[in-house]
Amino acid sequence: MDLRESQRSQNKSAARHPWELARFEVLYSLIKKYVPQIPGKTNIVFDIGCGDAFFIENLAERLPNSRFVAIDSAFDDDMVEMYNNKLGQTNIQAFNSLEKATQNNIDKTDIVLLLDVIEHIADDISFLKSLRANPVITDNTLFVITAPAFQALFCSRDRFLGHKRRYNNRQLKNSIEQAGLKEISSGYFFFSLLPLRLLQVFIEKMIPGGTGSDKGIGNWKGNRIRDVILKNLLITDFKIASFLRSKRFNPAGLSNFMICQRSVS
Repeated sequence: MDLRESQRSQNKSAARHPWELARFEVLYSLIKKYVPQIPGKTNIVFDIGCGDAFFIENLAERLPNSRFVAIDSAFDDDMVEMYNNKLGQTNIQAFNSLEKATQNNIDKTDIVLLLDVIEHIADDISFLKSLRANPVITDNTLFVITAPAFQALFCSRDRFLGHKRRYNNRQLKNSIEQAGLKEISSGYFFFSLLPLRLLQVFIEKMIPGGTGSDKGIGNWKGNRIRDVILKNLLITDFKIASFLRSKRFNPAGLSNFMICQRSVS
Protein backbone atom coordinates (compact mmCIF):
# COMPACT_ATOMS: atom_id res chain seq x y z
CA MET A 1 0.00 0.00 0.00
CA ASP A 2 1.17 3.50 -0.82
CA LEU A 3 2.22 5.37 2.34
CA ARG A 4 -0.21 8.15 1.47
CA GLU A 5 -3.06 5.64 1.64
CA SER A 6 -1.72 4.05 4.81
CA GLN A 7 -1.32 7.39 6.59
CA ARG A 8 -4.78 8.60 5.54
CA SER A 9 -6.45 5.38 6.66
CA GLN A 10 -8.84 5.92 9.55
CA ASN A 11 -8.84 2.23 10.33
CA LYS A 12 -5.30 1.06 11.06
CA SER A 13 -6.48 -2.56 11.18
CA ALA A 14 -8.29 -2.28 7.85
CA ALA A 15 -8.25 -5.40 5.70
CA ARG A 16 -5.97 -5.65 2.69
CA HIS A 17 -7.74 -4.84 -0.55
CA PRO A 18 -8.22 -7.86 -2.90
CA TRP A 19 -6.37 -5.88 -5.60
CA GLU A 20 -3.31 -5.70 -3.36
CA LEU A 21 -3.47 -9.38 -2.47
CA ALA A 22 -3.94 -10.41 -6.10
CA ARG A 23 -1.17 -8.09 -7.31
CA PHE A 24 1.24 -9.78 -4.90
CA GLU A 25 0.43 -13.20 -6.39
CA VAL A 26 0.76 -11.85 -9.94
CA LEU A 27 4.18 -10.34 -9.30
CA TYR A 28 5.40 -13.31 -7.28
CA SER A 29 4.57 -15.54 -10.26
CA LEU A 30 6.60 -13.24 -12.54
CA ILE A 31 9.55 -13.22 -10.14
CA LYS A 32 9.51 -17.03 -9.95
CA LYS A 33 9.41 -17.21 -13.75
CA TYR A 34 12.29 -14.86 -14.48
CA VAL A 35 14.61 -15.15 -11.47
CA PRO A 36 16.89 -18.21 -11.59
CA GLN A 37 16.33 -20.46 -8.60
CA ILE A 38 19.90 -21.52 -7.82
CA PRO A 39 20.27 -23.88 -4.84
CA GLY A 40 22.26 -22.27 -2.05
CA LYS A 41 22.26 -18.81 -3.68
CA THR A 42 21.06 -15.87 -1.60
CA ASN A 43 19.25 -13.37 -3.81
CA ILE A 44 19.47 -9.69 -2.86
CA VAL A 45 16.20 -7.83 -3.46
CA PHE A 46 15.77 -4.05 -3.39
CA ASP A 47 12.17 -2.82 -3.08
CA ILE A 48 12.42 0.87 -4.01
CA GLY A 49 9.29 2.81 -3.06
CA CYS A 50 8.18 0.00 -0.77
CA GLY A 51 5.28 1.89 0.83
CA ASP A 52 4.12 0.23 4.02
CA ALA A 53 6.32 -2.83 3.29
CA PHE A 54 3.38 -5.20 2.79
CA PHE A 55 4.75 -6.58 -0.47
CA ILE A 56 8.32 -7.11 0.69
CA GLU A 57 7.23 -8.69 3.98
CA ASN A 58 5.16 -11.24 2.11
CA LEU A 59 7.88 -11.83 -0.47
CA ALA A 60 10.37 -12.46 2.34
CA GLU A 61 8.09 -15.21 3.65
CA ARG A 62 8.03 -16.86 0.22
CA LEU A 63 11.82 -16.48 -0.31
CA PRO A 64 13.28 -17.04 3.17
CA ASN A 65 16.83 -17.54 1.90
CA SER A 66 16.98 -14.14 0.24
CA ARG A 67 17.94 -10.75 1.68
CA PHE A 68 15.66 -7.74 1.27
CA VAL A 69 16.21 -4.00 1.34
CA ALA A 70 13.07 -1.84 1.77
CA ILE A 71 13.50 1.76 0.60
CA ASP A 72 11.01 4.62 0.60
CA SER A 73 11.88 8.31 0.43
CA ALA A 74 8.71 9.07 2.40
CA PHE A 75 10.16 7.34 5.48
CA ASP A 76 11.34 9.77 8.14
CA ASP A 77 13.95 8.65 10.67
CA ASP A 78 11.27 7.52 13.15
CA MET A 79 9.59 5.40 10.49
CA VAL A 80 12.91 3.81 9.51
CA GLU A 81 13.49 2.92 13.15
CA MET A 82 9.92 1.62 13.50
CA TYR A 83 10.17 -0.61 10.43
CA ASN A 84 13.59 -1.93 11.38
CA ASN A 85 12.30 -2.76 14.86
CA LYS A 86 9.26 -4.42 13.34
CA LEU A 87 11.31 -6.32 10.75
CA GLY A 88 14.30 -6.86 13.01
CA GLN A 89 13.78 -10.60 13.30
CA THR A 90 13.46 -11.03 9.53
CA ASN A 91 15.80 -10.76 6.55
CA ILE A 92 14.67 -7.19 5.73
CA GLN A 93 16.38 -3.84 6.35
CA ALA A 94 14.61 -0.49 5.88
CA PHE A 95 16.13 2.78 4.63
CA ASN A 96 14.79 6.14 3.45
CA SER A 97 17.20 6.52 0.53
CA LEU A 98 19.02 4.35 -1.96
CA GLU A 99 22.30 6.02 -0.99
CA LYS A 100 21.98 4.93 2.65
CA ALA A 101 20.95 1.44 1.57
CA THR A 102 23.94 0.99 -0.74
CA GLN A 103 26.33 2.34 1.89
CA ASN A 104 25.19 -0.50 4.13
CA ASN A 105 25.09 -3.16 1.41
CA ILE A 106 28.31 -4.29 -0.27
CA ASP A 107 26.67 -7.00 -2.37
CA LYS A 108 25.30 -6.60 -5.87
CA THR A 109 21.53 -6.78 -6.11
CA ASP A 110 19.75 -9.51 -8.06
CA ILE A 111 16.28 -7.96 -8.22
CA VAL A 112 15.05 -4.36 -8.14
CA LEU A 113 11.34 -3.88 -7.53
CA LEU A 114 9.80 -0.61 -8.75
CA LEU A 115 6.16 -1.31 -8.05
CA ASP A 116 3.92 1.65 -8.94
CA VAL A 117 6.84 4.03 -8.39
CA ILE A 118 7.97 5.74 -11.60
CA GLU A 119 4.58 7.38 -12.22
CA HIS A 120 5.28 9.50 -9.11
CA ILE A 121 8.57 10.84 -10.49
CA ALA A 122 8.62 13.97 -12.65
CA ASP A 123 11.65 12.83 -14.68
CA ASP A 124 11.26 9.08 -14.77
CA ILE A 125 14.00 8.56 -17.37
CA SER A 126 16.67 10.41 -15.35
CA PHE A 127 15.64 8.42 -12.27
CA LEU A 128 16.01 5.12 -14.13
CA LYS A 129 19.35 6.23 -15.60
CA SER A 130 20.73 7.04 -12.16
CA LEU A 131 19.49 3.71 -10.83
CA ARG A 132 21.03 1.85 -13.78
CA ALA A 133 24.40 3.45 -12.98
CA ASN A 134 24.30 2.57 -9.26
CA PRO A 135 27.25 0.35 -8.21
CA VAL A 136 24.96 -2.38 -6.85
CA ILE A 137 23.33 -2.87 -10.27
CA THR A 138 24.88 -5.41 -12.66
CA ASP A 139 24.06 -6.57 -16.18
CA ASN A 140 22.25 -9.52 -14.56
CA THR A 141 20.12 -7.45 -12.18
CA LEU A 142 16.45 -7.96 -12.99
CA PHE A 143 14.12 -4.97 -12.81
CA VAL A 144 10.44 -5.64 -12.11
CA ILE A 145 8.44 -2.50 -12.90
CA THR A 146 4.71 -1.87 -12.63
CA ALA A 147 2.79 1.30 -13.43
CA PRO A 148 -0.84 2.34 -13.91
CA ALA A 149 -2.01 1.97 -17.50
CA PHE A 150 -3.40 4.48 -20.03
CA GLN A 151 -3.33 8.24 -19.57
CA ALA A 152 -6.98 8.40 -20.65
CA LEU A 153 -7.83 6.71 -17.33
CA PHE A 154 -6.18 9.45 -15.22
CA CYS A 155 -8.68 10.37 -12.50
CA SER A 156 -9.12 11.50 -8.89
CA ARG A 157 -7.33 8.43 -7.56
CA ASP A 158 -4.22 9.35 -9.55
CA ARG A 159 -4.34 12.91 -8.22
CA PHE A 160 -4.78 11.66 -4.66
CA LEU A 161 -1.72 9.40 -5.01
CA GLY A 162 0.41 12.12 -6.59
CA HIS A 163 0.78 10.46 -9.99
CA LYS A 164 2.41 12.47 -12.77
CA ARG A 165 1.22 10.20 -15.57
CA ARG A 166 -0.06 6.78 -16.59
CA TYR A 167 1.62 4.59 -19.23
CA ASN A 168 0.80 2.23 -22.02
CA ASN A 169 3.28 -0.59 -22.77
CA ARG A 170 4.85 1.35 -25.64
CA GLN A 171 5.47 4.42 -23.48
CA LEU A 172 6.86 2.33 -20.66
CA LYS A 173 9.20 0.52 -23.06
CA ASN A 174 10.32 3.87 -24.50
CA SER A 175 11.17 5.16 -21.00
CA ILE A 176 13.23 2.12 -20.03
CA GLU A 177 15.09 2.08 -23.35
CA GLN A 178 16.01 5.76 -23.04
CA ALA A 179 17.34 4.91 -19.58
CA GLY A 180 19.59 2.17 -20.95
CA LEU A 181 17.47 -0.84 -20.01
CA LYS A 182 16.22 -3.61 -22.29
CA GLU A 183 12.86 -5.34 -22.15
CA ILE A 184 12.62 -9.03 -21.35
CA SER A 185 8.85 -9.25 -21.00
CA SER A 186 5.91 -6.87 -20.70
CA GLY A 187 2.14 -6.80 -20.62
CA TYR A 188 -0.94 -5.64 -18.81
CA PHE A 189 -2.90 -7.17 -15.97
CA PHE A 190 -6.39 -6.86 -14.43
CA PHE A 191 -8.36 -6.20 -17.63
CA SER A 192 -11.57 -6.92 -15.69
CA LEU A 193 -11.09 -3.68 -13.72
CA LEU A 194 -11.03 -1.51 -16.84
CA PRO A 195 -14.82 -1.06 -17.06
CA LEU A 196 -14.97 0.19 -13.47
CA ARG A 197 -12.21 2.73 -14.05
CA LEU A 198 -13.76 3.83 -17.35
CA LEU A 199 -17.04 4.39 -15.51
CA GLN A 200 -15.30 6.44 -12.82
CA VAL A 201 -13.54 8.60 -15.42
CA PHE A 202 -16.82 9.11 -17.32
CA ILE A 203 -18.69 10.17 -14.17
CA GLU A 204 -15.91 12.57 -13.17
CA LYS A 205 -15.98 14.18 -16.60
CA MET A 206 -19.75 14.46 -16.72
CA ILE A 207 -20.30 15.36 -13.04
CA PRO A 208 -17.21 17.00 -11.49
CA GLY A 209 -16.84 15.61 -7.98
CA GLY A 210 -19.48 13.02 -8.74
CA THR A 211 -17.40 10.10 -7.48
CA GLY A 212 -16.50 11.83 -4.21
CA SER A 213 -13.05 12.17 -2.73
CA ASP A 214 -10.86 9.18 -3.55
CA LYS A 215 -8.97 8.00 -0.45
CA GLY A 216 -7.44 4.96 -2.08
CA ILE A 217 -7.55 1.43 -0.68
CA GLY A 218 -6.48 2.24 2.87
CA ASN A 219 -9.97 2.11 4.36
CA TRP A 220 -11.14 -1.06 2.66
CA LYS A 221 -13.75 -2.79 4.82
CA GLY A 222 -12.94 -6.44 4.49
CA ASN A 223 -15.27 -9.37 4.17
CA ARG A 224 -13.43 -12.69 4.17
CA ILE A 225 -15.59 -14.56 1.67
CA ARG A 226 -16.03 -11.61 -0.67
CA ASP A 227 -12.34 -10.73 -0.54
CA VAL A 228 -11.23 -14.29 -1.35
CA ILE A 229 -13.62 -14.38 -4.31
CA LEU A 230 -12.43 -11.02 -5.65
CA LYS A 231 -8.77 -11.92 -5.16
CA ASN A 232 -9.19 -15.20 -7.02
CA LEU A 233 -11.11 -13.52 -9.83
CA LEU A 234 -8.24 -11.08 -10.33
CA ILE A 235 -5.67 -13.89 -10.28
CA THR A 236 -7.75 -15.73 -12.88
CA ASP A 237 -7.87 -12.51 -14.88
CA PHE A 238 -4.04 -12.48 -14.96
CA LYS A 239 -3.83 -16.14 -15.95
CA ILE A 240 -6.21 -15.56 -18.85
CA ALA A 241 -4.19 -12.55 -19.99
CA SER A 242 -0.96 -14.59 -19.72
CA PHE A 243 -2.46 -17.33 -21.87
CA LEU A 244 -3.56 -14.78 -24.47
CA ARG A 245 -0.07 -13.24 -24.50
CA SER A 246 1.35 -16.69 -25.24
CA LYS A 247 -0.88 -16.65 -28.33
CA ARG A 248 0.57 -13.26 -29.36
CA PHE A 249 -2.45 -11.28 -28.20
CA ASN A 250 -1.80 -8.66 -25.50
CA PRO A 251 -5.07 -7.70 -23.79
CA ALA A 252 -5.30 -4.30 -22.13
CA GLY A 253 -5.44 -3.96 -18.35
CA LEU A 254 -5.53 -1.43 -15.55
CA SER A 255 -1.80 -1.90 -14.86
CA ASN A 256 1.42 -2.43 -16.86
CA PHE A 257 4.32 -4.66 -15.99
CA MET A 258 7.79 -4.60 -17.49
CA ILE A 259 10.62 -7.06 -16.79
CA CYS A 260 13.97 -5.66 -17.91
CA GLN A 261 17.73 -5.64 -17.43
CA ARG A 262 20.56 -3.22 -18.03
CA SER A 263 21.40 -2.95 -21.71
CA VAL A 264 25.05 -3.67 -22.47
CA SER A 265 25.06 -1.78 -25.76
